[in-house]
Amino acid sequence: MILVPLAVVAMAVLYAPPGFQAWRGHGTWGVFTAEERRCTGGKFGTSCRWHGRFVSDDGTVRLTGVIARGDAIEVPGGKARVLMNDGDLVRAGSREWMFWAIWGLCGVAGEFFVLRALARRLRTSRSR
Repeated sequence: MILVPLAVVAMAVLYAPPGFQAWRGHGTWGVFTAEERRCTGGKFGTSCRWHGRFVSDDGTVRLTGVIARGDAIEVPGGKARVLMNDGDLVRAGSREWMFWAIWGLCGVAGEFFVLRALARRLRTSRSR
């Protein structure tokens, strides 16, 4: 029960900062070219990511096999203007960071309530 809110907070800590920096325009500007779309299906639906190439605007950064999150690309060979932050490619102006920030706050609140319930249970068992 304690691990679920902690996992949510951990995901928020990993994914929110690069998105927030991209939203503010920080990072290395460049173009992502989609090469292959890989999808995985699970209990809660299908999740797809584009794998491809990134080339910075000034040509100094050239990466292959990178993954772009989000829905900026529709077809193989499609291009999207992105920012690279800490190895993550994020669409310029993306508000994805807000999603993760909200989930992070929910995780912190959830952890607070779980710990409060455990403390209450410990107090009750000691008073018997």
